[in-house]
Amino acid sequence: MKKVKYTRLVILGILIYLVFNILVMIISKNVDTVVLKSEVVDAKISTEGTLEKDFNDQSSFLSIYVDKEDSKSFKKNQDVIIEYNKQKIDAKVYKIYKNNNKIMVKLKISNQIIGNQDTSVEEFDIIYNQMECLKIPKTSIKTKDNKRGVYVIDEQSQSVKFVILEGITYENESSVFVDYYKNDINGVKSVNLYDKIILRPNRINTNIRIK
Repeated sequence: MKKVKYTRLVILGILIYLVFNILVMIISKNVDTVVLKSEVVDAKISTEGTLEKDFNDQSSFLSIYVDKEDSKSFKKNQDVIIEYNKQKIDAKVYKIYKNNNKIMVKLKISNQIIGNQDTSVEEFDIIYNQMECLKIPKTSIKTKDNKRGVYVIDEQSQSVKFVILEGITYENESSVFVDYYKNDINGVKSVNLYDKIILRPNRINTNIRIK
Protein backbone atom coordinates (compact mmCIF):
# COMPACT_ATOMS: atom_id res chain seq x y z
CA MET A 1 0.00 0.00 0.00
CA LYS A 2 2.78 2.37 0.91
CA LYS A 3 4.54 1.51 -2.35
CA VAL A 4 1.39 2.40 -4.34
CA LYS A 5 1.12 5.76 -2.55
CA TYR A 6 4.81 6.45 -3.19
CA THR A 7 4.40 5.57 -6.88
CA ARG A 8 1.41 7.90 -7.14
CA LEU A 9 3.38 10.71 -5.52
CA VAL A 10 6.25 10.18 -7.97
CA ILE A 11 3.87 10.21 -10.95
CA LEU A 12 2.16 13.34 -9.59
CA GLY A 13 5.54 15.02 -9.16
CA ILE A 14 6.54 14.16 -12.73
CA LEU A 15 3.23 15.49 -14.06
CA ILE A 16 3.60 18.76 -12.14
CA TYR A 17 7.16 19.11 -13.45
CA LEU A 18 6.07 18.49 -17.04
CA VAL A 19 3.12 20.88 -16.80
CA PHE A 20 5.33 23.57 -15.26
CA ASN A 21 7.95 23.26 -17.99
CA ILE A 22 5.33 23.32 -20.74
CA LEU A 23 3.88 26.46 -19.14
CA VAL A 24 7.33 28.04 -19.00
CA MET A 25 7.91 27.27 -22.69
CA ILE A 26 4.58 28.82 -23.66
CA ILE A 27 5.17 31.94 -21.59
CA SER A 28 8.78 32.26 -22.78
CA LYS A 29 7.60 32.52 -26.36
CA ASN A 30 4.91 35.06 -25.54
CA VAL A 31 6.65 37.54 -23.26
CA ASP A 32 6.06 41.10 -24.47
CA THR A 33 9.31 43.03 -24.52
CA VAL A 34 10.53 46.41 -25.67
CA VAL A 35 14.05 47.50 -26.64
CA LEU A 36 15.08 50.81 -25.10
CA LYS A 37 16.03 53.44 -27.64
CA SER A 38 17.15 57.05 -27.44
CA GLU A 39 14.41 59.62 -28.01
CA VAL A 40 14.29 63.40 -27.98
CA VAL A 41 11.76 64.33 -25.32
CA ASP A 42 9.89 67.58 -24.78
CA ALA A 43 9.65 68.11 -21.04
CA LYS A 44 6.60 70.30 -20.58
CA ILE A 45 3.77 71.39 -18.35
CA SER A 46 0.18 72.22 -19.24
CA THR A 47 -1.18 75.32 -17.57
CA GLU A 48 -3.56 78.22 -17.85
CA GLY A 49 -2.16 81.61 -18.75
CA THR A 50 -2.92 85.10 -19.99
CA LEU A 51 -1.46 86.72 -23.09
CA GLU A 52 -0.86 90.44 -22.98
CA LYS A 53 0.94 93.08 -24.98
CA ASP A 54 3.17 95.88 -23.75
CA PHE A 55 2.43 98.70 -26.16
CA ASN A 56 5.41 100.71 -24.93
CA ASP A 57 7.99 98.38 -26.47
CA GLN A 58 5.64 96.23 -28.60
CA SER A 59 6.59 93.12 -26.64
CA SER A 60 4.17 90.28 -25.91
CA PHE A 61 4.06 88.39 -22.62
CA LEU A 62 2.47 85.25 -21.25
CA SER A 63 1.81 85.06 -17.52
CA ILE A 64 1.28 81.59 -16.04
CA TYR A 65 0.78 80.32 -12.50
CA VAL A 66 2.62 77.19 -11.41
CA ASP A 67 3.00 75.20 -8.21
CA LYS A 68 6.20 75.03 -6.19
CA GLU A 69 7.37 71.80 -7.81
CA ASP A 70 6.84 73.01 -11.39
CA SER A 71 8.49 76.34 -10.59
CA LYS A 72 11.81 74.48 -10.14
CA SER A 73 11.83 73.91 -13.92
CA PHE A 74 12.13 77.63 -14.65
CA LYS A 75 14.99 80.10 -14.25
CA LYS A 76 15.30 83.73 -15.29
CA ASN A 77 16.42 84.20 -18.94
CA GLN A 78 15.78 80.51 -19.67
CA ASP A 79 14.66 79.76 -23.23
CA VAL A 80 11.31 77.98 -23.50
CA ILE A 81 8.77 77.10 -26.18
CA ILE A 82 5.08 77.93 -25.92
CA GLU A 83 2.64 75.60 -27.67
CA TYR A 84 -0.55 77.45 -28.49
CA ASN A 85 -3.18 76.97 -31.21
CA LYS A 86 -0.91 74.49 -33.03
CA GLN A 87 1.91 77.06 -33.02
CA LYS A 88 5.33 76.74 -31.42
CA ILE A 89 6.41 80.12 -30.10
CA ASP A 90 9.90 80.95 -28.80
CA ALA A 91 9.99 82.75 -25.47
CA LYS A 92 12.25 83.55 -22.55
CA VAL A 93 11.60 83.54 -18.81
CA TYR A 94 11.27 87.23 -17.97
CA LYS A 95 10.29 87.22 -14.30
CA ILE A 96 9.46 84.75 -11.54
CA TYR A 97 7.69 85.98 -8.43
CA LYS A 98 5.03 85.12 -5.88
CA ASN A 99 1.61 86.63 -6.34
CA ASN A 100 -1.18 85.93 -3.82
CA ASN A 101 0.64 82.88 -2.43
CA LYS A 102 1.12 81.50 -5.92
CA ILE A 103 4.20 81.47 -8.12
CA MET A 104 3.82 83.42 -11.34
CA VAL A 105 6.17 82.96 -14.27
CA LYS A 106 6.14 85.73 -16.86
CA LEU A 107 7.41 84.74 -20.29
CA LYS A 108 8.58 87.29 -22.84
CA ILE A 109 7.66 86.20 -26.34
CA SER A 110 10.06 86.62 -29.24
CA ASN A 111 9.12 88.63 -32.30
CA GLN A 112 6.35 86.34 -33.46
CA ILE A 113 2.78 87.14 -34.40
CA ILE A 114 0.23 85.66 -32.01
CA GLY A 115 -3.43 85.60 -32.89
CA ASN A 116 -5.46 86.32 -29.78
CA GLN A 117 -4.16 88.74 -27.14
CA ASP A 118 -7.37 89.81 -25.43
CA THR A 119 -6.05 88.94 -21.91
CA SER A 120 -8.50 86.04 -21.51
CA VAL A 121 -7.32 82.93 -19.65
CA GLU A 122 -6.43 80.06 -22.00
CA GLU A 123 -4.61 76.71 -21.97
CA PHE A 124 -0.93 76.52 -22.95
CA ASP A 125 1.80 73.89 -23.03
CA ILE A 126 5.20 75.18 -21.97
CA ILE A 127 8.22 73.18 -23.14
CA TYR A 128 10.94 74.00 -20.61
CA ASN A 129 13.53 71.46 -21.73
CA GLN A 130 14.35 69.21 -24.68
CA MET A 131 16.52 66.21 -23.89
CA GLU A 132 17.68 62.87 -25.21
CA CYS A 133 16.49 60.05 -22.96
CA LEU A 134 15.39 56.45 -22.72
CA LYS A 135 11.60 56.17 -22.72
CA ILE A 136 10.36 53.63 -20.16
CA PRO A 137 6.68 52.61 -20.36
CA LYS A 138 5.05 52.74 -16.93
CA THR A 139 3.49 49.32 -17.57
CA SER A 140 7.01 47.86 -17.33
CA ILE A 141 7.85 49.44 -13.98
CA LYS A 142 7.66 47.62 -10.65
CA THR A 143 8.60 48.77 -7.14
CA LYS A 144 10.95 46.73 -4.93
CA ASP A 145 12.21 48.00 -1.57
CA ASN A 146 10.60 51.38 -2.37
CA LYS A 147 12.66 51.74 -5.54
CA ARG A 148 11.24 51.75 -9.05
CA GLY A 149 12.83 49.51 -11.63
CA VAL A 150 12.32 47.28 -14.65
CA TYR A 151 13.09 43.66 -15.52
CA VAL A 152 15.90 43.49 -18.06
CA ILE A 153 16.57 40.36 -20.10
CA ASP A 154 20.22 39.32 -19.91
CA GLU A 155 20.99 38.22 -23.46
CA GLN A 156 23.97 36.06 -22.43
CA SER A 157 22.25 33.99 -19.75
CA GLN A 158 18.76 34.51 -21.23
CA SER A 159 17.57 35.22 -17.69
CA VAL A 160 15.80 38.19 -16.16
CA LYS A 161 17.18 40.69 -13.64
CA PHE A 162 15.64 43.65 -11.81
CA VAL A 163 17.36 46.96 -12.57
CA ILE A 164 16.64 50.10 -10.54
CA LEU A 165 15.79 53.20 -12.56
CA GLU A 166 18.27 55.98 -11.87
CA GLY A 167 18.49 59.40 -13.49
CA ILE A 168 14.77 59.93 -14.07
CA THR A 169 14.52 63.46 -15.45
CA TYR A 170 10.88 63.63 -16.48
CA GLU A 171 7.68 61.63 -16.53
CA ASN A 172 4.20 61.89 -17.95
CA GLU A 173 1.04 59.79 -17.61
CA SER A 174 2.36 56.85 -19.63
CA SER A 175 6.17 56.91 -19.38
CA VAL A 176 9.24 57.93 -17.41
CA PHE A 177 12.39 59.20 -19.07
CA VAL A 178 15.92 58.29 -17.99
CA ASP A 179 19.01 60.35 -18.83
CA TYR A 180 21.23 57.37 -19.65
CA TYR A 181 24.00 59.59 -21.02
CA LYS A 182 24.38 61.47 -17.72
CA ASN A 183 24.24 58.16 -15.83
CA ASP A 184 27.08 56.83 -17.98
CA ILE A 185 29.24 59.93 -17.38
CA ASN A 186 28.69 59.76 -13.62
CA GLY A 187 29.20 55.98 -13.43
CA VAL A 188 25.63 55.35 -12.29
CA LYS A 189 24.38 51.83 -13.03
CA SER A 190 20.88 51.65 -14.44
CA VAL A 191 19.17 50.76 -17.71
CA ASN A 192 21.20 51.25 -20.88
CA LEU A 193 20.61 51.93 -24.53
CA TYR A 194 19.24 48.82 -26.34
CA ASP A 195 18.39 46.97 -23.13
CA LYS A 196 15.44 44.62 -23.65
CA ILE A 197 12.87 44.94 -20.88
CA ILE A 198 9.67 43.05 -20.05
CA LEU A 199 6.70 45.22 -20.93
CA ARG A 200 4.23 43.74 -18.44
CA PRO A 201 6.17 41.94 -15.69
CA ASN A 202 4.51 39.46 -13.34
CA ARG A 203 5.56 36.68 -10.96
CA ILE A 204 5.86 34.13 -13.75
CA ASN A 205 7.60 35.94 -16.59
CA THR A 206 10.19 37.50 -14.27
CA ASN A 207 11.34 34.10 -13.00
CA ILE A 208 11.87 32.19 -16.22
CA ARG A 209 14.57 31.77 -18.77
CA ILE A 210 13.74 33.44 -22.05
CA LYS A 211 14.22 31.17 -25.05
